[in-house]
Amino acid sequence: MADFGELKVTMQLLDATGTLVSQVDQTVPGTPNSVEGTAIQELQLKAPAQTGKYRLIVAVYDASAPRLPRLWTSKTQDYAELGIIQVSE
Repeated sequence: MADFGELKVTMQLLDATGTLVSQVDQTVPGTPNSVEGTAIQELQLKAPAQTGKYRLIVAVYDASAPRLPRLWTSKTQDYAELGIIQVSE
């Protein structure tokens, strides 16, 4: 198994144009060599000030490597879309 360094997870809200409006990053629990295992982690995002629909995505990246490369999913993407969030007043 490859050495992934310091893995972090990022959860992001993106607006309709794909612009980042809210983000949280945390270290992935466990060791870098347990990538194939399961980890449960609670993340909380700050709600955007503007009402509307936002895409919620999550990604895992190597915080110890230059340019912070993301790990790829089985669908050959560097993130997973969790759904659409509706922010209202």
